[in-house]
Amino acid sequence: MEAILKDLEQLTGVEHGCLYHGGRIVATTFPQVLDDNLAAMGKMLEQIFSGVESIGRSHNEIYFELDENYLLGYRIDRDLVLTLLTSKQINFSLLHISVRSAGAALKEEALHPRDPVVEKPAPKPDPTPSASPEPAAQEVPPRARTVYRGVFRS
Repeated sequence: MEAILKDLEQLTGVEHGCLYHGGRIVATTFPQVLDDNLAAMGKMLEQIFSGVESIGRSHNEIYFELDENYLLGYRIDRDLVLTLLTSKQINFSLLHISVRSAGAALKEEALHPRDPVVEKPAPKPDPTPSASPEPAAQEVPPRARTVYRGVFRS
């Protein structure tokens, strides 16, 4: 997920990003000293979006204007909130399209996090020769393979 946040940071004006899911910060590019504040902010944004939903509205974006920056909140899914800190010279149209594009990947990764795949080592061949008169067929160990799960980007 941090890779997706770093991709969003490549847009001109995006400085930091944070993903809040299920009551906790799951990925961030903000400095670590802000983790407590980010968690509180994520909870607040989730409450705002839930409150708006409770009155029959469907707002999925919120913008806070700071002195020199914007703090943007995007509701990606019911309990998945993306927060971005941007400069005031941000291109909102481009950012909106980029967030919508990244939203599907963020949602998929939040719902199905990638677990490292650990493969068992190949069994060691038995060093004792076979007693049969026919030549024993040599057992070929299985080839090592890498299993990838997730979203591939080019």
